[in-house]
Amino acid sequence: MKPVNPGGRDVYALLVASSSLLLLFGFHRAFFATLQDLSLPSLVISALTGIANLSWYELAYVLGGALKNVTVFTLLPFLGSATGLVSVLLQFTPVRWRREALLLHIAFALMVALVCLMILLLRFWRGFADPWRIVTTITFLLTYGWWIFYFRRTRHRTRKA
Repeated sequence: MKPVNPGGRDVYALLVASSSLLLLFGFHRAFFATLQDLSLPSLVISALTGIANLSWYELAYVLGGALKNVTVFTLLPFLGSATGLVSVLLQFTPVRWRREALLLHIAFALMVALVCLMILLLRFWRGFADPWRIVTTITFLLTYGWWIFYFRRTRHRTRKA
């Protein structure tokens, strides 16, 4: 049986690899500066940050601040970027654990984002409004939820063929 190559795999690989490299080398700040130079509203910038997979620092700020732990704040963006890069690299190799690496990265991202959303909603309920991080986290969750849906759907569609 010929291995399946869903078309969205390349889009996923491009998005996750480019955003992971931007985060690892600190170029995500230039992306934010460019968006701010375009005079976009801050909620649009927050939504684009979540969609473009560049919100690992925001998630680290929320989670590290809630845990009062600098190590979480320091390591979480690199861990998210590293799992993304490994996932992307394994997608283009004949390694047996391609699918597991993909699901591990997506599950890790969803787990972190759900915990952060819970923390943000608790803060919001207590009166500490942070709408930009809430929008970023929700769009991040929706993007990764869509990737889970897409890869699961393509697996079932190709299995029937």
